[in-house]
Amino acid sequence: QDYLHSIQKKLQDSENDLSILNAELKIIGLQRSENIVHSPVEGVIYNVNKNAMTIGGVISPTEMLFEIKPVDKHVRAEVKINPKYRDQIFVGEKTTISIESIVNSRRQPYPAIIESISPDIIESKDNAGLKEYYKVMVEFYVSDSALSNIKPGMIVDANIITGKHTILDYLMSPIAKTFKGALSEPLPSDHR
Repeated sequence: QDYLHSIQKKLQDSENDLSILNAELKIIGLQRSENIVHSPVEGVIYNVNKNAMTIGGVISPTEMLFEIKPVDKHVRAEVKINPKYRDQIFVGEKTTISIESIVNSRRQPYPAIIESISPDIIESKDNAGLKEYYKVMVEFYVSDSALSNIKPGMIVDANIITGKHTILDYLMSPIAKTFKGALSEPLPSDHR
């Protein structure tokens, strides 16, 4: 009977150990899933943030972790927009992207769409001083042959159409403003 009691005690201890190990395994699985970073695009990593490779390194929420070159035909470009034009551009707006290249400077522009606009102004310093801009992500589609020529870091030129004006509209604008002010009467003020 002592032998049977001893076996039951060992079985109970083993079951308790098993439930503890299962709980620990679940916690480890959750911790591991939190350490996995999923890319929003399918592509090849070509640049890694140096803080990601440092033990104890910290990456702020606004910093990039990896730079990825997409392998699909949809390409994203980062464009800097002067803050004075922010009220004229919107997500989903159509634009064109021209990729500057030393080899082929007469390349046709690609139709594109504004994918996102940074919520705040970004400041950067260079030799010319402090520059402020909004970061705009633009997505465009390219052919297989063109995709092989596009490399990360290439300079792009975005032509964002914010409204339709003719050359005559631009030439007549100062004259129209002058006449509008000259031909209007001031409103009588209410004096009591």
